[in-house]
Amino acid sequence: MVFGDFDELAREIGERNADRPDVREGLNLILLQSLKDYADGFELHPSGNRLIKIIDGEEVESLPVSNKIYKSLIYRIEVMADLDPLSKELQRGKIDLNISDERYTFLVKSQSLKDGKYIRVDINYPED
Repeated sequence: MVFGDFDELAREIGERNADRPDVREGLNLILLQSLKDYADGFELHPSGNRLIKIIDGEEVESLPVSNKIYKSLIYRIEVMADLDPLSKELQRGKIDLNISDERYTFLVKSQSLKDGKYIRVDINYPED
């Protein structure tokens, strides 16, 4: 099956690179910058492999990401949110992080589209 082989290769690329320091640091930077900007969240969109920051429901920034890094970020986010990177179904999960004694919850939605995986991450901020 051609698509099965392609999917497996894409998963292997993501898995192999997801633990690279630049991918880990890149994801940490995305998460921290999103918090600093008090963003609603961000999306990784397969159309052009773009990282999109969302503030007050509006797309405020769109940044192209290399295909290899894109797949690695997707894989890393899915694993951190306890999602199955091989699933084609809509999945929902969450990532809980404690930063400076504050608890942040990142709600993750992962979905396979015809041109690749789409990730939406919404941020729940601690109560003031």
